[in-house]
Amino acid sequence: MNSGLIIPFSDRYQDFIKDESRLHGQCSSISFPKFLNDVQEILEYCVSHNTPLTVQGARTGISGCGVPYSGHVMSTGNFNAIPKALIGEENNLILRLQPGVRLSRIQQILQIGELMNIDHEILDFEEIRNFRFSPNPTESTA
Repeated sequence: MNSGLIIPFSDRYQDFIKDESRLHGQCSSISFPKFLNDVQEILEYCVSHNTPLTVQGARTGISGCGVPYSGHVMSTGNFNAIPKALIGEENNLILRLQPGVRLSRIQQILQIGELMNIDHEILDFEEIRNFRFSPNPTESTA
């Protein structure tokens, strides 16, 4: 296992034991995966050590689901690549996203109108400027 993936919890990471629900929890370790292999290693570690796992998004929820009560926290904030983009058969924009991509980034893509497609060609503004992200909640940092 990549020894740098699992970080012992310290006061530096206090924001990761609470969310907008105002609940506060605790954990013994934290990780910030960037790649799918990282996620797999973290999951294998937690299973092999019988460690409870809390997977966190942007911690903007109000239900407390991202608050750990023990074990390990895996924050998806750095797992934020957009590995695939293309214009679909029905002339729709299709993005394949990692879970840490924020809504504000999707809006930025639609406003700038430039994105690499799966063949690493630029999808230009004329191709994607008319697309909209319909489920547009007010919390753009989610």
